Amino acid sequence: MDPHHSREPSASSSARFPEAPAPWVLRGEGYWFITSLFGQSTPSITPVYYDPLEAQAAKHGSAPGAFKGGLSMAVVMRYKESPVGAYDELLIVPGAFTTPKFDKDTQNLTVARTYVSTLPSVYNGRRNWNVAKHLAKFEFKKGPNGAQEIRVYPLIPSSPGDDTTFSDKPCFAASATPSWLPILPYYDTGLSPFNLNLVQPPIEASPYAEIDGLVGSPHWTKLLPVYHGKVKTFTPRGLLDGNEYSDNVYFPKISPWSTGIYWPDCTLDFPVPRTLTEEEAPNLDKPL
Repeated sequence: MDPHHSREPSASSSARFPEAPAPWVLRGEGYWFITSLFGQSTPSITPVYYDPLEAQAAKHGSAPGAFKGGLSMAVVMRYKESPVGAYDELLIVPGAFTTPKFDKDTQNLTVARTYVSTLPSVYNGRRNWNVAKHLAKFEFKKGPNGAQEIRVYPLIPSSPGDDTTFSDKPCFAASATPSWLPILPYYDTGLSPFNLNLVQPPIEASPYAEIDGLVGSPHWTKLLPVYHGKVKTFTPRGLLDGNEYSDNVYFPKISPWSTGIYWPDCTLDFPVPRTLTEEEAPNLDKPL
């Protein structure tokens, strides 16, 4: 097996990053910055949707005809409970892509660029589900009118294993002002009419995976995460220059709808994924 794709950790990496295999049950609050439901939030998938390490996933995502659009969003989560402790997360779901056939469906959502606030989440998210997590610093503070201000600063390591040097400029900055509308007491995304299955492509490992947690996987994975809990709406606003939400360097440019979905208290079930090997799935060098 290619060592740059190995899912099996060494003894030293296991000691630095305790294993927390799927399934996971997490609890916290979250913000969905919706960018599209049926159309396309972006005319094309550019390299900024992926960290440079995930070159293979980027190649698949940008292949002619691979991107189909549909439901897309940026998601910010603040998990207060998880198998690896509390952590924060920012991710982008650009929409659906043509994917290998696990079942009848060959178009599924994919999580692209992802940041989290702890190394155990980086390691286990990559190892369990091929979610290509990278480390970042998160800053939350209260703004006017009860708004939650969110800023995310990507790691800019000065040397292998450096997990303390972050950009002094945020790659994502937004405020979320909760609506005066009442909370929906309970909603379960498992009942959604949309196909919310995630199919994640293989990801490469860092040459320094034993110390930075950036492990890889040769498999495609498929899973259905399920959110359930209270739901409210919020009004988003970009906090970067020109009211932009992101720098379009370390996180892609987004134009959210004027109303987002706020989960003030939710539980997220992240199941054991199904997998396909590279031999069972189409070659990424060929159009799917």
